[in-house]
Amino acid sequence: MQGRWNRLLVFVAGMICLLAVESRAQDVAVVAMLGSSEVDFIDIDTATVLKRVKLIGRASLPQKVAVTPDGATAIVTCETGYICFVDVASMTATKTLRLLKGPERIGRTLVPNEFEGVEVTPDGTTALVTEGNEGGALLFVDIATQEIIGSPLMLLGDGPGELAITPDGVNAFVVDDGLGKVFMVDIASRTFWPVLDGLGEPADIVLIPDASRALIIDGDNGWINLVDINTWTVLDSKRVEGAFTEPSTIALSPDGTLAIVTNYSDRSISFVRVGTADLYIEATIKVWGTPNGVALTADGATAVVSLYNISAVAIIDVPGRSFKTIVWRGLGLTPVGVAIVSVP
Repeated sequence: MQGRWNRLLVFVAGMICLLAVESRAQDVAVVAMLGSSEVDFIDIDTATVLKRVKLIGRASLPQKVAVTPDGATAIVTCETGYICFVDVASMTATKTLRLLKGPERIGRTLVPNEFEGVEVTPDGTTALVTEGNEGGALLFVDIATQEIIGSPLMLLGDGPGELAITPDGVNAFVVDDGLGKVFMVDIASRTFWPVLDGLGEPADIVLIPDASRALIIDGDNGWINLVDINTWTVLDSKRVEGAFTEPSTIALSPDGTLAIVTNYSDRSISFVRVGTADLYIEATIKVWGTPNGVALTADGATAVVSLYNISAVAIIDVPGRSFKTIVWRGLGLTPVGVAIVSVP
């Protein structure tokens, strides 16, 4: 009887372990393919492509990707005037907003829209999208209805691009590489004003988790700047000869202590230690191709870097500061923006 009971206990324990393994979250990279009007879903652990998703309609030249906090929806911006929605669980495109020539919807001219940066508010209700070809616009998108909310903010700058939203969802900060400025946006009132100038061509911005400081990279002169966003003063700036050659994107570890910067022209990425008021460049490694987008897993252990010119995606071991593996995507697909989501 005792032996039978023990066997039963072993069987139950085995089933519990099996269920635990089967329900383990899977880190998936969602990568915009500029050259093919598609997004790829890539299993980061196995470095394999789960699915390639064609965007709906005539959406083309996808640029950036953002995922809602619940991991349900990916929003993809297109350089040709489209905002696309992809259901993450089923890995299927669900809707495309076409905003090509829109004096009736977005601007005052017939210049085609060029959407770029996209971020989602922490409550998951709204996506903010920048548009740089209508005199500088910021659009607000309702995630539930997948529609534009009201009129866009116009004349934000000459070339608004990347943006960051505070953890409380109150403010957004938008970098403008045309004017060399950073704009602060009150999301509720939809008002904005410049807060920082003289950063060359700011290419990307991320916020430290407590929103006391920001990291802003200068894509022209190759600096990374640590900025106090209460006083809007630059606390520290770093640049290394041979690295930070046209830095294009930046990702920050969950605890805010480590930044990864892609160096577009140098075909490398740099690991930057972030202190309270200083920066320290720990290492710079080659990644074979031209890095464009970068994202970190929730535990900060793995980085995914899109390699623009060789149509590949690199997987980086962050603790080891080393190149791990590569996922080839085929000529002409041209991976750019990257977002990471955990799925069952």
